[in-house]
Amino acid sequence: MRPNGYLYLNNMLLHRLVWQAFHGPVPSNKFVDHINGDTRDNRIENLRLVTPSQSSANRGPLKVRTLPKGVRAYRGKFRAYIDGKHLGTYATPEAAHAVRAAAETPYHRRTA
Repeated sequence: MRPNGYLYLNNMLLHRLVWQAFHGPVPSNKFVDHINGDTRDNRIENLRLVTPSQSSANRGPLKVRTLPKGVRAYRGKFRAYIDGKHLGTYATPEAAHAVRAAAETPYHRRTA
């Protein structure tokens, strides 16, 4: 299993190999989708052929950001970043966000 949650066999996605064993090649404009969303459940009855948009609709909820953009938790404190550059470590996320916001230029999108 790779960090993306998918199982591979000889550098090929296992669910695609299962589909191909039962139904033949996957068309270039289609994806093999896990019906129940569990990327480890590669039973043929849990796989279906879908368009890219149908596959996206079957994804789970997106990750909800709990900290402001450019702020990460670090050892009980909060670090501010912009364009990959570390701006400092602060006691509160608000303080880190204030430093990050002050570092923005007109080329950066303002963050909430």
